[in-house]
Amino acid sequence: MGSVSVPAMLKALLDKDWVLGFLGGVVATILGFVLTMIWDVYKSRKDLREREASVLRIINEDLADNMGLIRRNLIMLQKELEALEKGTYIIPPPVLLRDGFWDIAKINLPQALLEGSRLLSLRTAASRVDISNEQIRSRESYRAHSTALSNFTEVLKAYDIALVETLTETKEAINAYNKLMSPAG
Repeated sequence: MGSVSVPAMLKALLDKDWVLGFLGGVVATILGFVLTMIWDVYKSRKDLREREASVLRIINEDLADNMGLIRRNLIMLQKELEALEKGTYIIPPPVLLRDGFWDIAKINLPQALLEGSRLLSLRTAASRVDISNEQIRSRESYRAHSTALSNFTEVLKAYDIALVETLTETKEAINAYNKLMSPAG
């Protein structure tokens, strides 16, 4: 056999129709794979942004609801403190605050919460909400089961004063978080 140069062998191979078809198929497969990967990355990032936006929306809605509940509870407690001075009390209990936002944030931690002290601030607000709820439960348990005690009014007044302080601290913690999350914050 004579020696055939590599360029001549390559040219002879490329002259065959099946080789060009095969190479075209390989190129199309690679291109399809690359485009599929690009689409998957794009879709994954889009889904992540949507999920994080939903989580932040839930957190913000719960905290906004809590601000309304805190206002309502503070008004009710102020009225009750006035009523206690007259020897009566108000029947409706303070309303428990929403606390599910913290669990949602921990399970689906949005990237926006990792900036600066935002996560710490949200955790502080969640902790204050838990403390407020425990004080509301404790106060209500006392109110429901201790009306016959001779010092009922004084103890209920102490509960109400402590709860006003805790709710005010909770309101401040939520405001601090909201300030960090605002565009200017």
